[in-house]
Amino acid sequence: MLSGIGPAEHLRKFNIPVLVDLPGVGQNLQDHCGCPIVLQGNTPSYGYFRQNRGWRLAWNLLEYGLFGRGRLTSVGGEATSFHVGEDGSGEATVQVWCVPTIEYASTGADAIPAVSGLKLHVTLNRPRSVGTVTLRSSDPADRPLVDPNYLADPLDLSQIIQGLKIARSIAHAAPLSRFVTQELLPGPGIQDDAGLAAYVRRTARTDWHPVGTCRMGRSSDRMSVVSAALKVFGVEGVRVIDASVMPNIVSANTNAPTMAIADRGLSLLIGGIEA
Repeated sequence: MLSGIGPAEHLRKFNIPVLVDLPGVGQNLQDHCGCPIVLQGNTPSYGYFRQNRGWRLAWNLLEYGLFGRGRLTSVGGEATSFHVGEDGSGEATVQVWCVPTIEYASTGADAIPAVSGLKLHVTLNRPRSVGTVTLRSSDPADRPLVDPNYLADPLDLSQIIQGLKIARSIAHAAPLSRFVTQELLPGPGIQDDAGLAAYVRRTARTDWHPVGTCRMGRSSDRMSVVSAALKVFGVEGVRVIDASVMPNIVSANTNAPTMAIADRGLSLLIGGIEA
């Protein structure tokens, strides 16, 4: 947008000369969002609670250095599952991650004690809510305005609530239940959908999977930004090769698909494909 490629009306607002009027630039922002069930555990020897200090840190470093094993070999969220919702589509609507630590917070509505525990983080796989990325000003040093517009579609909220209930059922089942002493968030006092909805609205956060703001499509679609060859419409010699070209977000993590886009983009460049 700062270089003059984007929605003409938005660019003129900041006195940016319009080189190419592409209304789709910055639109169609999609992201996976979610929130956790936070559980206190009864076995401090598991997980990552206070493992980054004192003798525990020293042992973790030694164990990894000498034997190539231990906590430092983990990415911190290796256990995950996909779950089909109740909308009748037969598609997995949520993903539940098991994260073997909790984030201590001393104040606020979501304050929790500094204890050993874990999170079952519920992620929305197929969000319907769509956001935007727009300019704050014409100054390149100013951060853009990013509006993910989470939970704008009521179905998104409903599916996350279903996911929280699924996560609770996992926590209550053996063998995990043997390592859990209590639910810290949202807490056993919140059982109805209204209470869970309020909790979701308060705690929903990004899963760092933003896509779609330079979506791929046909030149006849004014909201498309790049062609199937990843070339920006109306511009010579410019391609976009990243997750922003995805017309719709994938129903899983975006890392591998983004690598696939990069591989395809490189093949197009080497092959000199300009269509």
